[in-house]
This record gives sequence, structure tokens and C-alpha cells, in this order.
Amino acid sequence: MSVISGKLGAIDGIASLRDWSVITTNDVQAHVDSACNGAESTVKGNDDWTGTANAYGDSPTDGFLPGQGFAFTGSVDGSVGITGNVIVDQLEITIPIEDGGLISYRMSFSGNGAYVIGAAVASDATDPSAPTAVGRVLHLNTSIASPSYAAISGVRSVTITLSSDNKAHNDSDTAGATERTAGNISGTISYDIYEGTVASLPTVGDHVSFRAYVTATTYWVFQWGEITEISGIGANPETADLVNASISAKFSGYADNAGTPVVGTIIEPDTTVFWP
Repeated sequence: MSVISGKLGAIDGIASLRDWSVITTNDVQAHVDSACNGAESTVKGNDDWTGTANAYGDSPTDGFLPGQGFAFTGSVDGSVGITGNVIVDQLEITIPIEDGGLISYRMSFSGNGAYVIGAAVASDATDPSAPTAVGRVLHLNTSIASPSYAAISGVRSVTITLSSDNKAHNDSDTAGATERTAGNISGTISYDIYEGTVASLPTVGDHVSFRAYVTATTYWVFQWGEITEISGIGANPETADLVNASISAKFSGYADNAGTPVVGTIIEPDTTVFWP
């Protein structure tokens, strides 16, 4: 046994990593029968593993997005750790404008086969890059037929979540190591705002689209999003808190334009099309 810090921790292919962690499990099968002398006994079941990674930036590179698989090499000190194939389950991007914080993302992934604990060589040779949320904006379009974007006033923070409903399976070919296949894509976008003109809020049930800026000129495209909830509408005379609201929208691959379906899209800040 030795005691080390995590200062040299890394995941191969992930820049500006903040932390990573993995959980390994076994679906142990318990049984009690006439031979057990009144005590539960266990037998090894299928292996599985899941993990998370947090990093600064507006998104990981292509290949590390929901529904995509990659060869995971996570190192605790640059030379040892855990390796194996994984598939990304979820990506959450946070743009904390009010806090003046740094744009970051959280990636959740699951094993796609066996893992190995041992040699795991990984390091980050990129230049430091922690993008600020100061001055970032969120643009809204409310027209399906003729999209036109305008900045939303008073935006405090923006969160984009993209998910893939990956399907786990074990069979005669997996040798007791859980594997997964990419499933359907879903997503949400939510934002908090200061809003004194309540009539300016969007309408629940409407299909809209967003451009969430991560620099002065680059942005995530989230088209279409159906407004699912507006919360926080109200006022507090006792504390005189600023009037605010929180808006949530769910990704929709299609929006209806007078009976004609219009396909949506999700586009990364580097203009890579994530969906369709």
C-alpha cells in the first residue's frame, strides 16, 4: 500500500480534466437451500462498471458524446489505473454566468465489456484552457417556419443535458462482463433568469430553439426544445429578492409547422452535428 495525491490523474483523450472516478460491481447471486445450514451463501455473477469525469470546457471531443464508445484509459498517477471499453451515457454542460465561473461538463459512462486494473498510461499534454462564462449569452428562436434568434435578457445560468438510453446485455458471448449498445438520444436545456416582465416568458408547450454561446462567436444549437416547465414565478415583499424564473425545455427531434414536421438538430460549438 502507498499514499499518493491525484495531481497526475488523467483520462486519455480528455483535456482539462478536473476529476474522474469509477465504480466496479458484481451482480452477486445469493441463495439459501437445504445444504446451506440456515445461512445465505453467494456465487459470483456478472461484472459491470460505471464512471464519471468532470472537465473544464464546452464539450469533449467527438467520440466522447452520449451513445458513442471509446477505449477508456483512466490513470491515477500517469502510469496505473483502469482500462476497458466504455460507452457514454450522459453529458451535462454548465454555463454559470451569474457566478462568473468556468464553463464545464460532466460525462457519465458505463462499461462495454471487461475492465482491467493495472497499467494505464495517460497524461494531458494540452495547454490550459478553462473557458469563462462571463459575458456569455443565450439566444432564443420562437418561430418554426422562419427561425430568427434574439438574446434572452437577464440570463443567470444555462445547463444542457444530452443522454443516450444505452442498453445493457449479458449473453453467451460476453463471458460475464456486461456489454452495452447505444440507445435513443434525448436532451434537455434549462436556464435561470431575472425577469421582471413576466409576459416576456415563453409559453409552456411551445417548440422553440436555442443557441447557447460558449465563446463570443461559438455556440451549442439546440433545435427543437419544447418548453416543459416554468418555475419560480412570484415575488417576495419581505426580502425584496429579485424577481426571477427558471425555464426548462425537452429536446424534440421534430416540430410541427402547420401539419408539416420540421426536423431539429443538435450541433456542437465546433459545428459538428451531434444529431441527426
